[in-house]
Amino acid sequence: MALEPAQLGAARGAASTNKVKDGDRIALAVTTANNVPIFDSTAGRAFWRTYRQAQEAGKKEQDAVPCLCCGKEKAPVLTSEKLMGVPDGQPSGTSLLSFDKDSFQSLGWDQNKNAPVCAECSLAYTRGLNHLLLRNNVPRTRVDQGGVAFQFWLDSGSAGDFVENWLEQPDSEEAERLLSAVRTGQLPPGAPDRRLFALGLRGNGGRAVVTDWFDTSLADAYRNLARWFDDLAVQLLFDEKEKGTVYAKAGALSRRPRLWVLCRATAREDKEVSTRTPTALFRAALRGEQLPLVIAQACIRRLPLDGFGDFFTPARIGLIRCTLNRRSSGERNLMPGLDPDNNQPAYLCGRLLATLEAIQYAGVGDVGANIVDRFYGKASTAPALVFGPLLTLAQSHLGAIDNDGQRVNLDRELSEIIGRLEPDLPRTLTLEAQGRFAIGYYHQKAHRFAEIRRRRDERAAGTSPSGTQE
Repeated sequence: MALEPAQLGAARGAASTNKVKDGDRIALAVTTANNVPIFDSTAGRAFWRTYRQAQEAGKKEQDAVPCLCCGKEKAPVLTSEKLMGVPDGQPSGTSLLSFDKDSFQSLGWDQNKNAPVCAECSLAYTRGLNHLLLRNNVPRTRVDQGGVAFQFWLDSGSAGDFVENWLEQPDSEEAERLLSAVRTGQLPPGAPDRRLFALGLRGNGGRAVVTDWFDTSLADAYRNLARWFDDLAVQLLFDEKEKGTVYAKAGALSRRPRLWVLCRATAREDKEVSTRTPTALFRAALRGEQLPLVIAQACIRRLPLDGFGDFFTPARIGLIRCTLNRRSSGERNLMPGLDPDNNQPAYLCGRLLATLEAIQYAGVGDVGANIVDRFYGKASTAPALVFGPLLTLAQSHLGAIDNDGQRVNLDRELSEIIGRLEPDLPRTLTLEAQGRFAIGYYHQKAHRFAEIRRRRDERAAGTSPSGTQE
């Protein structure tokens, strides 16, 4: 077929625009009169379908076995198309089904006869997954975290809006509208009759490994997500800001965390996030399941290392709170903010350390490495070993406070917390108790800062009662 000069010129222009190099491969596309690629046309697809059916019909009947996907008696394909873009997979692609070693074969079945899938179903699932794995889909259909790619879809189409609203931008106006509706029992149109699917994939050489599979009703997913964000909420110690923009003021509840923030909260950096973490988070968010203790353990370990003013602190405290509350058996649930009626010893010990820190600062000011920097690790694991000397030291710090009102308030707070503790402080704290300790410390400190700001605002507005002291 000869090309006209205009067509050759257009081809040269396209090659120049796309910076085609020597050795690059190109393909010619044949289109219909309406400029539709011929195999995207109705007639082209019908031809290809008839051609493949004739091929299948010509195969030996003894090769036909039930397809694992459709259940029909058909000859299985020996190899399937590759999946492209699977994390840690080979650049040339990964196989979801692959039997290329003698040890993988059984009963004389070679290659993919061990997991028989017909040609039509093989093409359907590989091309469907390859579409979902595209990174430039709008709206997005994949989410990558911890070396795992999760693809989402609905039984009646794309789940892109679901991904954007709940995983990527859960604090958007649209997500807020949906969440408010779900809390009042008003699900989005069609949600009760639709199902949400998700597949987690990571690469292992030339093979794709399925890390998890989700199949749930869209209505249940919405309800579970509403509960999930409620379980993660905490009162902010400092303003929550990102790239110079303040999203939530100190003292208010934290904004709904994005998935990557929750994953990153469990590790020092992105590459250290466990491949099991995003799967555990998805299960808890979409199915309402418990979080494994290893999630809380990772957050507890990071808190003293990164400090309680770190960007990821609200996410860490929220994950600890969610983990403990969902695993509690009759114990008092941890609230988003300070719970003055919570008498759990570990929670009170955390509050006690925050109060001792405030007393030290009020008495002697900034001393560099304060008692939290020096003793948080021991106090959160063996309180009885640490708090005796710290309480003795606190009396000296109280005596050094010049402001009488501040000294009285801090002494009253210290006495109130000690009065709620048992006569003997806990000798050791379990992992769950260490989580309550961390939340108690955070709650007490956030409550103190919120009270200080409230009193300052009242004085600035001229409404503060006379004699009120910070």
